[in-house]
Amino acid sequence: MAMTAEEVRKLIPEKVTQIVEEIINECAKQSKKGLFSYKTYKYEFCIYSESTKLQKEIIKELNSLGFNAVHQCVEKEDEKDCYLFVSWE
Repeated sequence: MAMTAEEVRKLIPEKVTQIVEEIINECAKQSKKGLFSYKTYKYEFCIYSESTKLQKEIIKELNSLGFNAVHQCVEKEDEKDCYLFVSWE
């Protein structure tokens, strides 16, 4: 059975929490290597040059936790390289 739009909207906070936890775990791995940033194409950050509602929520949550998170798109000749970039001090 298909979900209604309302049911899907209710899942977004839960999904954001899960994704943010995954990203934080990856950041911890980078930190153990002595690095201060993490770049990922996951969570559809490579598909859109403008952030989706879900992506905005992910970025907002990471920033509220003290990370510097941005959805970046770098123009390379005829294409764009889009990703989530997370850094910390």
